[in-house]
Amino acid sequence: MPSGEPLSTRSLAHAWLAAVREGGLSGSAAAALTSADFRLNLPRSLAPFLAGVDLDTPPARFPDVDAALKARLDLPGCEVLKVAYDVFQGDRGGVQAELRLKTVNGDAFGALAAVTFLRSGDKLAAVWVHADTSDIVAALAGD
Repeated sequence: MPSGEPLSTRSLAHAWLAAVREGGLSGSAAAALTSADFRLNLPRSLAPFLAGVDLDTPPARFPDVDAALKARLDLPGCEVLKVAYDVFQGDRGGVQAELRLKTVNGDAFGALAAVTFLRSGDKLAAVWVHADTSDIVAALAGD
């Protein structure tokens, strides 16, 4: 890809996912890929584990979300086992994948997640995380 050419929406989305896994939502790598008014929309069932953070989360609250997740999950230890679909067209797209997640205590569990993306210009404007959260909630709660 020639220098200065914007990333495709697929490449932008995958770069953001990798940046979040490595450096968190509030990391500079993830922030560089999002617009100033970027919104992250998380599953409502995760609310008890995010210490009162609004699930339609503005970037100013990302350090709070990162802290809540890092208190329970080993994010760099999470793995994508299988990508079920990876569909992008124009400024929108989505990825569905089987994940292997690990708690900070080393307990591993599986989850299915779908993440949809909306692009504005050369940045991500919004991300929606949809997940089968029953296993995630049980693991985070220590059940």
